[in-house]
Amino acid sequence: MEFLKLPLFASRRSALPFLAALIIFLAFFQAGTAAAVEKVTLQLRWDHQFQFAGYYAALWQGYYRNAGLDVEIRSAITPDQMILKAVQEVASGRADFGIGAADILVARDHGHPLVLVATIFQKSAARFYALEKTRLDSPAALPRLRVARNVNDLIDVELQAMLRAEGIDPGRVTPYPHEPGMAHLLNGRVDVIPGYETSIPYYAWRAGVKVIGLSPSSYGINCYGDSLFTRRALAENRPEMISRFRAASLKGWRYALEHPREIADRITREFTRQDKIDDVRAFNRFQAEKLPGLILYPIVALGHTNPERWKKMHDLLRASGIVKGELDPAEFIYDPEEQERYRQDTVRKTILWVLAVLGLAAAVSLLWILKLSRMIRQRDQALRERKASEERYRALFEYNPIETVVVDQQGRITAFNLTKRASGGGQPAIGQIMYRDYAREHATDMYKELMTTIHTGVSRSFPNTRYHDKYLDIRIAPFSAGAMITSIDMTARRRAEDRLRQAIGAIIRTLSMIVETRDPYTAGHQQRVADLARRIASELKMPLERIEGLRMAAIVHDIGKISVPAEILSKPTSLTALEINFIRLHPQTGYEILKDMDFPWPIADMVRQHHERLDGSGYPQGLKGEEISLEARILMVADVVEAMSSHRPYRPALGLEVALAEIETNRGILYDVEAVKACLHLFREEGYRCE
Repeated sequence: MEFLKLPLFASRRSALPFLAALIIFLAFFQAGTAAAVEKVTLQLRWDHQFQFAGYYAALWQGYYRNAGLDVEIRSAITPDQMILKAVQEVASGRADFGIGAADILVARDHGHPLVLVATIFQKSAARFYALEKTRLDSPAALPRLRVARNVNDLIDVELQAMLRAEGIDPGRVTPYPHEPGMAHLLNGRVDVIPGYETSIPYYAWRAGVKVIGLSPSSYGINCYGDSLFTRRALAENRPEMISRFRAASLKGWRYALEHPREIADRITREFTRQDKIDDVRAFNRFQAEKLPGLILYPIVALGHTNPERWKKMHDLLRASGIVKGELDPAEFIYDPEEQERYRQDTVRKTILWVLAVLGLAAAVSLLWILKLSRMIRQRDQALRERKASEERYRALFEYNPIETVVVDQQGRITAFNLTKRASGGGQPAIGQIMYRDYAREHATDMYKELMTTIHTGVSRSFPNTRYHDKYLDIRIAPFSAGAMITSIDMTARRRAEDRLRQAIGAIIRTLSMIVETRDPYTAGHQQRVADLARRIASELKMPLERIEGLRMAAIVHDIGKISVPAEILSKPTSLTALEINFIRLHPQTGYEILKDMDFPWPIADMVRQHHERLDGSGYPQGLKGEEISLEARILMVADVVEAMSSHRPYRPALGLEVALAEIETNRGILYDVEAVKACLHLFREEGYRCE
C-alpha cells in the first residue's frame, strides 16, 4: 500500500476525483474489451467435407471476421483416428458450437444443457439401402430381409418409427451386425444397410453397383438433419455473440449453396481428410449436388425451425426408450429476438449500474481508508495461514512412505523426502540431474522419458522398471515448474507373482499329464501344439502376457477328453458317428473343468473354442469370425497341423505337407488368415518342426 503515501493521496478529499475517474475508465475499458475479436470454436460431426460447406464459406468470405469472430472449425476425426462427439465437446466447454441432430436431444436428456441455434438440414439424410436386384419396395419387405442394424442408434430410431407408421412391429426385423462402409452389403452378408444419402450412393457408384433405398420421410417420419447448437450458459451470457455467429453462418450457407463448385473444390484443396476417400474432389462435388435437396433453400428460409417437428423427434426417441424426460421447445430453441430484448435490458441495467457506481464513488472512497487497516490484518492472517499450509505440505512430503523426488524443468533435483534419503538407492544431491548424475543405471532411458513428460505436460507411469536387482513402479507427474517423481519398490510383489505363475504352470502341466496318461497315442500332442501356438503368436507380435496365456491353454486344450472312454480314444478302427459326437463333447467338458479356476487369462474360453471354425461349421458353439478369440484362432491352426501330421490309432500320420495344405487351402474360410500365414512361414521358411 505504499502508493497511498504519494502526494496524490495526501488527503481523502483529493483522492475522490481520482477514484471516480478510475472507475469510469475501467467501465469504458471493459466495454472496449468486449468489442474485441472473440475466439470461437465450431465442432463438426464428421471429417471436413461439403456437408459443412456453409461454415467454411462464412470463414473464407470473411463473414465471421466482419462479425468480430475468430472461428476455428474442427474435424470430428483426430489425427490418431479418435472420433470426437460434438455434443460432448460443446457440453464440456472444449467447443462453443457444434453440429448435431437427434443426438442433441439425447445429450439434453442426459443432463447436458444444450440449446438449438439454427436448423440447417430440413430433411434427415438417413436412408436404408439395398442392391438394385433386391425386392425392397416398401417397409413391409424388411421383415423377410437381412437388415444390418445398430439397434437404437439415431438412424435405427427412424427405421423403427417408419415401421410403426406402417403398422409393423420393429421386433420382427431381425438385426444383423452393421459395419462401416458397405462391404457387408456387396458380399451378400446382409440385404439392407442403414446409411446417409450424402455418402452411400457415392460409395455404390465408385463400386460400380446400383442401389435402391427407403426414406423414412416418405412414410411421414420428418426428422431434421444437421443443426447448429451451443451451451445454454453461452446463450445466456453472450447472446449477442450467438446472434452474430448464427447470422454469419447462415450467410455462409447462402453463399455455399449459390457457389457449390467453388466451395467444394476449395474444401478439397484446403483440408486433408483423416477418413480417407479415393477421390475427395468427386466426393465433395457429389455432396454439393445432394445438399440442396436436404436444406430446401430457397423454398425454406435458411435456419428455419419448427418447434413441433423437434417435439415429434423427441417423441420418437422416447418411444424407442432412448430418452425419458420431456422437451420444452421454448427452452430448447434459441430465440434471437428474445435474446435481443435480453441484451437491451442488460444495457439498460448496465447504464443504471454505472450511474449507481458514480453516485456511490464518494461513499466508497470514504470507506476505503477504513478498510485498509482491515485488509492489512487480513493479509497478515492469510500469510500466517499460507505458512501453516506450506508446513503441512512439507510434513506430508517429508514423511510420505513413498520415495519422492522433485525436479525442475531441466531435470535438476530441487527436493527429495526422508523416505528417499533412508532408501538403499543412494543419496541424491540438490542440483544433480535426475537419471543423468543420479540413478542413471536404469535399463530404460529414464532421463529421456522424464524430459518428454515435462515438455508434454502428461503424467506417465513405468511399472516393473528394472533397477539393479529391484523392480520399481515409477510415476512422473508434471507441474508448471517441473515434475514430481515417485518410486515404489515392487520387488516383493513381482517375486510373489512369479511364484504364483510357477504354481499355475505346475497345475497346467499336471492337468496335461492326466489327459496324456489316458490317451498314450496323443502323448506329447498338447505340448507340441503349445509350442507351435506360441511360435505363431510370436510371429504375430502378440504381447508376451497373452502369449503365455495361449501357451497355458494349449497345454490343456484336450483336458475334456478325460470324460471320453479310453477304449474310444485308443480304438484302432474308424470311429462311428456316435463315437465322434461323444469325442466332440471334449471342448465343452474342458470348459466346465476349467471355468471356475482363477487364471489370469481366459483359458477356459480358449479351450472351448479351439474346435470352432471361421465359417461357423465348428463346435461346440458354432461361433464365426471375430466371435472366436484370436488365441483360439491360433490354437485351432496349431492343433490341426500337429494332429494331421501325427499318428492316430484309427489312421497313420497324414504327413506335414498334407497338414499345411489343409490350412493353406482353407485360410479365410475355416482358419484365420494371419495365423495360417505365420504358421506356413515357420515351417517353410524358418524350418520349424513339431518335435
